[in-house]
Amino acid sequence: MSKNIMVIVENETVIREEVVGFIPDTSLWPKNDDNSYARRAMDTDLSIPVGYKPHLHHLKMSYNIEPEKVTKVHIIEDISDEDVRAALLSSASSHCETLISDGVFIPTLSSMFKADNGSITRLKSVRDDVRELETNSLPVNYKFRTYAGATVTITSSVEVDVLYDAVNEHIRLMLSKSADLAEQIDVMDHDQLWGTDVKAAEHWMDA
Repeated sequence: MSKNIMVIVENETVIREEVVGFIPDTSLWPKNDDNSYARRAMDTDLSIPVGYKPHLHHLKMSYNIEPEKVTKVHIIEDISDEDVRAALLSSASSHCETLISDGVFIPTLSSMFKADNGSITRLKSVRDDVRELETNSLPVNYKFRTYAGATVTITSSVEVDVLYDAVNEHIRLMLSKSADLAEQIDVMDHDQLWGTDVKAAEHWMDA
């Protein structure tokens, strides 16, 4: 249920808010010595300001004061460079985990292969089973479908090793890129901190 709110205004500054039963006609509003309204109706606008970035700004409430009304709004306040640095480091680490989980493109499959913990565990199990079958001179015939929709057929340890090595190389690369980016962020100045997009492909591509 919405509330009717009026605010007490002195010297164009909101002193306090008051919940009222109804908003009276402006002719009944009391006035200050300078003839400005001492009490004014208040609206609230909770929309997020254009340009707001969570790792660069805080959101604060403020008042837009007009002659006959006051609007309570969000405004952007810059956070400190060290807070930006900490947020970038956290975002870089989180993005690294996302890229690892998303996986790596396998040319022989013409498809992505996920590298999340579950996929790695299953692939390692297949690799171990294939090696045991080959050790016992038994036929190998594994078939499964990737998350991306590619059908994978494994008939030898060589085939499964190619997949396993590609996935692990992807993980090593992403961790290395994440560490490199973190080292860069550690020594960035103000302009560099505010201008850095940790999700930009340039930070994560293989050289």
